[in-house]
Amino acid sequence: MYVNPTLGVTSLPAKSNGDWTAGLALERGQAYISVIPSEIGCPGTSSFLELVLTLSVHELGHVLGLAHHGIKIVSGNKYCPMTFAHIKEAMKNRVPLQECISLLDPRNFCDGCAVKLQTTYQTRNFRSIVD
Repeated sequence: MYVNPTLGVTSLPAKSNGDWTAGLALERGQAYISVIPSEIGCPGTSSFLELVLTLSVHELGHVLGLAHHGIKIVSGNKYCPMTFAHIKEAMKNRVPLQECISLLDPRNFCDGCAVKLQTTYQTRNFRSIVD
């Protein structure tokens, strides 16, 4: 399978099913993230850049064929970037998006995601994608 991933970044509001979303993966290898400061923090700060990195890795994970899954710890108390269950539940309880996303580790996939990427693309170790 060949995918030529494209990631777009916008400061415009993005909606999915009528609700604001921080990112969306589309067909044909396209994804985008919406970096609205009022939603994800102050541009130029390290926490803002970490959130942008995490959202980017998550959406590109979808482009590469990964799906959301339950909580899977990959390092310390951080979760695989494809973990979604905790974010959805926390947001229902009005936990800020920044706090939810900060629990994800954009530098490491869980075993399941890493194996799927390695098998699909028969290439290098996908355990750690951002050095």
